[in-house]
Amino acid sequence: MKKAIALAAAPLLLFALPQPATAKPAVIVVQPEGSQTAMMENGSQVIVSQLPGSTVVMRTPEPFEGGRTRVFFTFVNRGQAPLNVGPENISSSPISVVSYDQLMAEQKSSEGWDKFAYVLGALGNSLSASNAGRQSTVTTYNGYADCGISCGGTFSGSAVSQTYSPYAAQQARLQAEAQNSAQAASMHADHASARSAIAANLRTTTVMPGHFITGMLTFEVPKKVRRGKQATPTVLYIRVGTDVHVLKGYAGAIGTTPPPAVAASAAKAVAPRASIPTLPSKPDTSAEDLYVRLKAYYAAQNAGRDPTGAANLLRQAADQGVANAQYELGALYYGGKGLPTDFAAAATWFRKAADQGFANAQYNLGVQYRDGQGVPKDFAAAATWFRKAADQGLAIAQYNLGVLYHYGQGVTQDFAAAASWYRKAADQGTPIAQNNLGVLYERGQGLPQEFGTAANWYRKAADQGYANAQFNLGTLYNNGQGVTQDFVAAASWYRKAADQGVAGAQYNLGVLYANGQGVTQDFAAAAMWYRKAADQGFANAQYNLGVLYQDGQGVAQNSATAASWYHRAADQGLANAQYYLGFMYHNGEGVPQDHTLAAIWTRKAAEQGLANAQYNLGAMYYKGEGVSKDIEEAGKWFRKAADQGYERAKSAISQLPRR
Repeated sequence: MKKAIALAAAPLLLFALPQPATAKPAVIVVQPEGSQTAMMENGSQVIVSQLPGSTVVMRTPEPFEGGRTRVFFTFVNRGQAPLNVGPENISSSPISVVSYDQLMAEQKSSEGWDKFAYVLGALGNSLSASNAGRQSTVTTYNGYADCGISCGGTFSGSAVSQTYSPYAAQQARLQAEAQNSAQAASMHADHASARSAIAANLRTTTVMPGHFITGMLTFEVPKKVRRGKQATPTVLYIRVGTDVHVLKGYAGAIGTTPPPAVAASAAKAVAPRASIPTLPSKPDTSAEDLYVRLKAYYAAQNAGRDPTGAANLLRQAADQGVANAQYELGALYYGGKGLPTDFAAAATWFRKAADQGFANAQYNLGVQYRDGQGVPKDFAAAATWFRKAADQGLAIAQYNLGVLYHYGQGVTQDFAAAASWYRKAADQGTPIAQNNLGVLYERGQGLPQEFGTAANWYRKAADQGYANAQFNLGTLYNNGQGVTQDFVAAASWYRKAADQGVAGAQYNLGVLYANGQGVTQDFAAAAMWYRKAADQGFANAQYNLGVLYQDGQGVAQNSATAASWYHRAADQGLANAQYYLGFMYHNGEGVPQDHTLAAIWTRKAAEQGLANAQYNLGAMYYKGEGVSKDIEEAGKWFRKAADQGYERAKSAISQLPRR
C-alpha cells in the first residue's frame, strides 16, 4: 500500500502594501468658440452651439469619480427635413461615448454574476436550514470500578445523542425561503434600477423639423486623463444632418493645470449666470432659442429648482407657438408641478402641440380623452390621437391603440389590428406590448394559435422584469404548452412574478408547494403564498387557505379561520367555497349551526352546477332542514347531481317514494 504524501505548508509571508492615493474627482470643461455661448449652472456648464440647420445644447457633468460620467444633450432640428440623432452622431477624443448596446451587454454580464452569487447564497441558506432541526445532546459520565484487591480504577466518558425537531426544521426552511426571496427581490430591484438608468441613455431617434430631443449619453474617460498632472485637451464632433458642431475643451482631475492653448481664455469664456435664465432682452432672440436654453437647464436639474419660474418661461415660448414648450406646459398642468393641476388647461396646451404634429402631445391628449380628464370621455377621439402618434413611431401610442382594438373601444374590435399595433411597439422593446402579443398568440386571437411563439414573446418581456409576462411564461411551463413541461422552471418564473406581487403567481406557486411539483412539498410555504394572494382578494387562494386551516396542513387546525376564508371566497362567487361554507353551517363547524344559512350557501353552489352541492340541497329538501320539506324539489336536485354521475344522488333517487 502506498503511503499518503503530506504536503508541507508554505511559510506565511506578510507584505506591507502601499496605500493608494485618493483619486481626485475629474471634470470636463468646454471652451466655447465663435457663436457658441456658455453659462454656469450649479457647478456645471451649459454650452449652446447653433448652426443653420440645428442647435446643440450640452451640459457638462459636475465633478465626478470613476471612469464614466453622464452628459445631458438637447438636439434641435431647425431644418426642413427629419434628422436621425443618437450616440453615433458624436465622435470624440480622448474621451469616448459608450453605446447603449455596450452598457446593456455589461449589465447583462454583471447580472449573470449576481445571479450566480445569489444561487450559491440561496443554496447555502437551504443547506443550513436542512440541518436546523437536528439537535445534538452530549451526556458525560464518570465512576469507579472495583474488581477486587488491588484491582479497580476510575472511568469517565461521554455519549452523544441526536434528536430531530420537525417544527424547528420547518421554521428554518420558512426563514431561509423568506431570506432567499428578500435577497432575490433586492437583486431584481437593483437590476431594474440599473437597467432603468441605462434606458435613460439616448438612442437613435428621428427628430422632426421644429422639434427637439433631450437625453443623456455616457462617456468613458481614460484613467491617464483622470490621473494626469496636466489636463488633457478634448474635442467633440457632433454631426446633426449636414451640420458639424465642434466643441473643444479639456478633461482632467480637479486642480490640474489646463492645457496652455485653452488656459488663457478659460475665465473669459465662461461667466456665471442666474440659477434660472430670464427672458433675453435681445430683440432677435427667438422663442425657440429661449425654450432650448430653458429645456437644457430644466432637464439637467430634473425639473429645475424653481418650477414656477420655469413654467412662466415655458408659457412665453408656448404663446409664441413653440410646440415643445406647449407640450411641456401641458405636462406641468397635468402633473401639477409649478402650476396647479388643471386637466382642461393641460388638454388645451397638448392640443396646440398635437396640432403641430408633436407625437408625445398627441399621445397625452389621447390619454385624456380615454380617461375623461379635462375633456369628455371619448374612446373614438382617443383612438384618433393615439393613431397620429403611433404613425410617428411612438411605441406607447402604438401599444395603447392596440389595446383599443383589442377591447373594441372607440373602434370596431379587431384582434388582427390589435396584434399589428402590439407588434410595432413590441419590436421597439416595449414589454407590456410583448406580453399582450404573446397573449394573442396563446389564445389564437387575430393570429394563429402558437404556444411556442407566445412563449418567445412572454420571455422577451419577462427578461425585462415584466411581472405578468413572468406569470404567463410560468403557466406555459406548468402546462407544457409551447415548451417542455417543467415544474422547476414554472416555479422559478412564478416566484419572480410573485415577488412583484402578482396574485395569480402567488397562488400558483402555493399550489406547486402543496403538490410538491418543481419544489419540495411544503404546506407551510403553500399557506404563506396562498395568504399573500388571498390578502389581495384572490378567491381561489382564499378557498385553498381555508382548506389548509380546516385540515391543519402547514398551519394550526382552526375551523373558525377556515370558515372565515371560505366566506371571503364564497362572497366572490366561488362554488367550492360556497359548498364548504354551507357544509360548515350545517354541521356547526367553526360557525354557529344554522340550517337556513347552510341551505342558502348550498343553493348558490348548486346553481353553479356543483354536483355534491346539488345532492346536499336535495337532502335538505328531503329532510326539511333549512327549507320546507319538499320531496319533489328534493328529487329535482338529486336528478341534477345524478346527471353528472354523482352516485349518492342516484341511490337517493331510487329511495324516493313513487307516486
